[in-house]
Amino acid sequence: MSEPTVERLEEQYDSPLERLQLLGGDDAAIAAFLDEIDVRGPRDREMLRELARTSPLARPERFDSDHRRVLVALESLRRHGHHGARAASRLGPLRTPIRYLVQLVARYVVVAHCKNVAMHLRNLYWLREMQAESGSKELQLLRPARFDAQALVEITKGREIGVPTFVIGGLLIPVGLSLSRLATGTVREWWIALLGGAIGVAIGLLI
Repeated sequence: MSEPTVERLEEQYDSPLERLQLLGGDDAAIAAFLDEIDVRGPRDREMLRELARTSPLARPERFDSDHRRVLVALESLRRHGHHGARAASRLGPLRTPIRYLVQLVARYVVVAHCKNVAMHLRNLYWLREMQAESGSKELQLLRPARFDAQALVEITKGREIGVPTFVIGGLLIPVGLSLSRLATGTVREWWIALLGGAIGVAIGLLI
């Protein structure tokens, strides 16, 4: 049986979306049809390609292994992604506190990224599960993967900064007091207020 051509599809179907779906995964035929109906914008073309999908999974035979690979990658990133900073190697005794601060920032970025990826992955699986036909192979693959992704959302709910909230609040108290004294005129010189706040924060860090 010959592949459907643009001319045949024009004769049989009025909806451009139906024609695109019949063209299946033939990228060249889809591109030719989009050119014919004068769809030029890259976003418009990509949107129509997605709307013409006939299956929620492009490669169902590889989905299970790809899914497990994503989970392994996220676990490894979350565990190791914020360690191993080599900043301030020439600053002597200041190296340790500076690296600690660098790792705090790196932890915030890594943990926030993992949480974002987990949420998007869960939502994507959920949408594709709803698009799958009842009893299909795609549905059998997507449903347990969506359960995994939901569990991943729960697992990645930890704090971005690995410091208890009461510690952060305790470190901010000296800074707040110094700013308050400066604003009310108790301390007239800004550098005295700054020095007092810095000393308070240093004491808190040592404790």
